Amino acid sequence: MSSNASKEWSGTIKELEQKRDKIKRLIKFHIEEDKKLSQNEPLDEARIKRAKQAAESLTAAHNKIEKFLKTAEPRMGKGKQKKEVKATSPITKAPK
Repeated sequence: MSSNASKEWSGTIKELEQKRDKIKRLIKFHIEEDKKLSQNEPLDEARIKRAKQAAESLTAAHNKIEKFLKTAEPRMGKGKQKKEVKATSPITKAPK
């Protein structure tokens, strides 16, 4: 992995599942925030736009993690104790 690759999007299968669940909760929060703002303050379009944009970007990240988790299998280390090695999620692509 190159030195400038983001480690935020790497982890064991369990860690990536937890990250996916956290993103799902954030998406739900932003969608509810968008609905609340649309009903109460129709004049505050900037906040509504930010809430929608946050929900869209989080949805994209969630979908990429979900797709990775469906196809990925745990990578096992080669030491004496065979532990799972962190995998790099497809969200971050190392520059060529």
